[in-house]
Amino acid sequence: MDERVMLSWVDDVLRPYVDDAPDDVIPLLILDSYQCHMMALVVKQIEELGVEVRHIPGGCTSLCQPVDVGFNKPFKDRVRRQWLAWRISEDAGSTSAPTRRDVIGWIERAMADMKDNATII
Repeated sequence: MDERVMLSWVDDVLRPYVDDAPDDVIPLLILDSYQCHMMALVVKQIEELGVEVRHIPGGCTSLCQPVDVGFNKPFKDRVRRQWLAWRISEDAGSTSAPTRRDVIGWIERAMADMKDNATII
C-alpha cells in the first residue's frame, strides 16, 4: 500500500460509496495511523468528497479495531503459514501462483483451526 494505491482506492471504492450516500449523511472514514493514510494528498482527496476523516492514534488498534486483533490477525497468520509451506514445497525457481483450490484449502484449514482452538472469554 502506498500513496498511489490509496488514491486509487479513494477513486474506485470510496467515491462510488459516497456518491450513493443520502444527501443528509456526512460520511466518516476512520483510518489507522498507517503512513499512507496520513498523507496530506490522500486526506485532502477524501475530504474533497465530503467525507470526514479521523485517525486512530498509534498503539490503539486493539482498542478501536478488536476484530483486527482478535480474528483477522490470527486468521491471516494461519493462512500465511500455509502459503509459506506451499512456497517452500514449490520449486525454488518457480514463480507460479497458487491455484484457487490451494487458497480455498488454506482458508478452510485456517477457519477449522480457529474454530478448534477458540476460547470463550
